[in-house]
Amino acid sequence: MGRIIGLSGVDGSGKTTVATSVVKQLKDKGYTVTYHHEIDFIFLKPLFRFVSKTVGRHQAENVKENLIIGAENGSRIWADMYYILVWLDSLLAYIYFKLKKGVIIHDRWIYDFTTFFDHKYYRNRLIKKLYTIFPSPDVYILLTVPEDVALKRKEGDIAHIDHDINYYKSMASKALENAKKWECDAIIDASRPIQDVTDDIFTIITN
Repeated sequence: MGRIIGLSGVDGSGKTTVATSVVKQLKDKGYTVTYHHEIDFIFLKPLFRFVSKTVGRHQAENVKENLIIGAENGSRIWADMYYILVWLDSLLAYIYFKLKKGVIIHDRWIYDFTTFFDHKYYRNRLIKKLYTIFPSPDVYILLTVPEDVALKRKEGDIAHIDHDINYYKSMASKALENAKKWECDAIIDASRPIQDVTDDIFTIITN
């Protein structure tokens, strides 16, 4: 049975960098390990491939783009479709990983989506509820950094071009609320050297 390690944190907290480092260290120590990023959709990708073959690649790309842009811009219909598809894919992936052997490093656990809802003025109560009752990972770790560090790390990222220090403060506050709500296993300062952060997570996983 797979052991899922869910990493959370604001954009710029170093989740992907840390996850990659932890995966390498686990592999070097002989562990069977799988890396999974939040947007590495396991079941949605085959669905989009099927749609591409059915209606054409251009149309399929339009649907995918509308889903993502609609969710970003707060379009009710597209946002509902996007968030329910992400939730379903995440649930199926969760089941798949639990049946898989080894350690799964999950880069951004689904709870992080709830930190975006208020910022994007998303109001669908049913879908928001589905995200809050999603199963917990076997180990839930929150990575934290000072807001100015997160802001600095995301400079030049087109997805964060309009985000100022207040955005990161708000997201960090919500992430901390989530950590307390779902009783995370550790809160780790990820502004330290990457190897120190990696060693801390490695110790938590192996213990």
